[in-house]
Amino acid sequence: MVTVTIKDKKGKNYLSFFAVFVIALVVAFFVWKAFLAKPAPVPPEIAEKYVEIKINFTALMDPILKELQRYAEIEPLSGDIGRKDPFSPY
Repeated sequence: MVTVTIKDKKGKNYLSFFAVFVIALVVAFFVWKAFLAKPAPVPPEIAEKYVEIKINFTALMDPILKELQRYAEIEPLSGDIGRKDPFSPY
């Protein structure tokens, strides 16, 4: 026969409370880091490099790109499409 004393119940209660508390702290930390923390500032040497964005359109004049061909245009289907009752067996 096993007897459970009040001391054993209190110990289990504190352990489960502590585990839930630690898990809540970990979740709160990750939520804070992901959504509430300010992002790190960009270093000035990198920010100066990308003040103006320049697009190089000469890459579009490449002769390989001029050799590409378009796909043939797909014409719409003609005639009856589908069945009157799509749920009826064949």
